[in-house]
Amino acid sequence: MKINGAQQTFQYGSPLWSAKTAFNIVGGETGFDEQETKLPTYWETPFSKICLGMKIPGKQTVHFIAVNQSADSLYSSIADQQFRSTSLGAAKWKSLLGSQGSLQLGCRKEGFNVICNSQSHAKARIGIVGNNEADCGTCDSRIGFGTTGDHDSSNTCGNEAVIAPDNGGSWTLAMKINGEEKQRNTPACKWENRISSKDKAVNILEHTLLQDLSICLNMNIPSVQTLSFIAINQSATGFNVISGSVENPKNGAKARISIIRNNEHDCISCDSKIGFASCRSLKFTATRTFKGKRFINHTMRIAYVKGQEFCDVLCFLEDNCFSYNFMTISETGKQKCELNNATHEGHERDLKKDMDYEYYAAENSCSSNPCHLNATCQTGFSERGYRCLCLQGFAGLNCKTDVDECSTGKHGCDVHADCKNTEGSYECICKPGYQGNGKNCRGFSLFSLLSYNLCMSRENKAFLLTFGTAQVNVFCVLNDTSLGSCGEGGWTLVMKMNGSKQTFHYNSALWTNKEPYNLAGGETGFDSEETKLPTYWNTAFSKICLGMRIPGEDFARFIAINRSADSLHSLIADDQYRPTSLGRETWKSLLGTQGSLQYNCNREGFNVSPVSSYKSFSKARIGIIGNNENDCAQPDSRIGFGTGGVPNYFNTCGDVAKYIADNGPKNIITTGYIFVQ
Repeated sequence: MKINGAQQTFQYGSPLWSAKTAFNIVGGETGFDEQETKLPTYWETPFSKICLGMKIPGKQTVHFIAVNQSADSLYSSIADQQFRSTSLGAAKWKSLLGSQGSLQLGCRKEGFNVICNSQSHAKARIGIVGNNEADCGTCDSRIGFGTTGDHDSSNTCGNEAVIAPDNGGSWTLAMKINGEEKQRNTPACKWENRISSKDKAVNILEHTLLQDLSICLNMNIPSVQTLSFIAINQSATGFNVISGSVENPKNGAKARISIIRNNEHDCISCDSKIGFASCRSLKFTATRTFKGKRFINHTMRIAYVKGQEFCDVLCFLEDNCFSYNFMTISETGKQKCELNNATHEGHERDLKKDMDYEYYAAENSCSSNPCHLNATCQTGFSERGYRCLCLQGFAGLNCKTDVDECSTGKHGCDVHADCKNTEGSYECICKPGYQGNGKNCRGFSLFSLLSYNLCMSRENKAFLLTFGTAQVNVFCVLNDTSLGSCGEGGWTLVMKMNGSKQTFHYNSALWTNKEPYNLAGGETGFDSEETKLPTYWNTAFSKICLGMRIPGEDFARFIAINRSADSLHSLIADDQYRPTSLGRETWKSLLGTQGSLQYNCNREGFNVSPVSSYKSFSKARIGIIGNNENDCAQPDSRIGFGTGGVPNYFNTCGDVAKYIADNGPKNIITTGYIFVQ
């Protein structure tokens, strides 16, 4: 295998670790590059020794270590999810990163399928995890291959160590500010960019540097040679940080990181300040402080601090923080600070009794959902008390305006394609005489024309088609009435799936790889024998025909999608959402009069999944999802192909609708057919 830690291909939960399917075989030929691959040697090759290597970006050297372990295959050591220990030691694992390796001092559990007691924390398919405590309860550091977990689940191969690691202590420049510039001051505050300024001005500069949970601040006065520093950390108890929690900040001094003072004994209209930029005001009032309470299920970050005021500061500095839980007891001198991305309004059931905690909620200007079209709302910003971060394709203060990429020319359509604006995006459709995905259109090849003419001249049956050096029998539909509303022309089979099986579940590797499945099923027409043919990744098209057959019925119902692409694989394998605009009634027609969906959300297309971190809810590789709420955060209904998630994980093709659906609750498992033209 080769793994790129910046990609999610081989993250801990990937089915590639437990499946006997290859991934990008071409990458197995190219040596020490970043082209990911998984070869048949993963499940076919016995061994007595494993060699593991890591290369840090920008470095030429690859660091290697050896594991003396015998097995029938690497698959046999990993696929069953069982922990198998090794005894290399932390220093050996850290050597994979040269002098940069870092781990916490406790736990240090190593081997295969390494998981701490908490499933959300650090884990590795091959590697070592560490903890700040003496146990392996909530590990926060790791070195390994196929990794995930707090605090950075996106790092899937490498080293992650945030809290009190054994090789910490280096400072990293985060920002410079010229005190005479207004680019980072109110109201045009740019703190959210978090990009170091390259301004070489020698006026008042501020250096903000981060070390674990410490912040180092410096001011340099022009013509003065001495640099003065202070630190915000567990020992800097004498530094008072006011985090915007003033009664009326717009009428007085305010600062992003600062001390602010007043002649009076209040902070209503502070007249003086020493600090760095400003733009946010968070109000944590006594009426929104709950002793003996803890807000659960919305934690975005965990830190360990000395004192509640530092937890307040961390929430102020984290733009998506709305509230925090502060643990009042500590055995180590440090107290847990849990930053939350919501407040209890609308989530009252998540506010639990816990006498070890205090819950602090900021005044929440986002509680009325002022941001439209699933935009992110952040409280405490601007004169309105909030700001909206629009999704790509939308603009405006509240993200109500659709960006027309076609009229502005900001699209990637081929010169031989027409651009069609859609809500929040656009479609590229190859012009007549060309084929492709719309961003790359080319004239029909001789092979395509010959195959098309062959199909047009014969009856419905399997034809022998050539893919490279391989010849495969592929079922073609020529009868103009066989596929209902999909219409006339030659249609080529791509896939058949049985919704009662897990073969084509949303998470199946068959959606992302270029491996066939049960080629014999590609010859048998409209039955329930599952298949995936080379046409999935080898056949360009301008139209897709989708069909579902309900058990006990003699016929299937079909709908068409007018969409051009190099292949179905090119639309799905990268896991990127691509919208369609068929409408909920068209999708429901696949089930005749039985189709049912919840009323809201109606997100449809390819790789359709929840617009939130709740990825366990309804999703579909091709289809539509619905929700009872106005957003698409936790959808409970779906119609589609390659489905999964709540409320029925096991229905992989058909209709699932449990809560307040427009045609009653349904769990209809179907046989699905996918053709292209």
